[in-house]
Amino acid sequence: MIRIENRNSKAMSESDLSYIKHLLIQLSEKQDSMNDRLNDIDTHLTKISTTVVGDKEFGHVGLVKQVEKLNKYVENDKLRNASIVGGIGVIGILWTLFLKLIKF
Repeated sequence: MIRIENRNSKAMSESDLSYIKHLLIQLSEKQDSMNDRLNDIDTHLTKISTTVVGDKEFGHVGLVKQVEKLNKYVENDKLRNASIVGGIGVIGILWTLFLKLIKF
């Protein structure tokens, strides 16, 4: 605890000065620890950003771009499958008509 013995006097005891010095050292250590933690958080956020968005400079394709490509592929695949099913349906109808015409 800091005690100032005389309000008019600006002198402090040696124990008060050492206590203040001790507190400053503790604060400095806590600040260093917090700075290290903030650097770790910054590194992690940068990695997350690179994973999600990608990095053109290093040729890393992000998740957003991969999802866009996958959606485009799925839409094209649906169209191709619908075309195949429709074509099979048309061929089936034409084949049925052809067989009926041959029998009569």
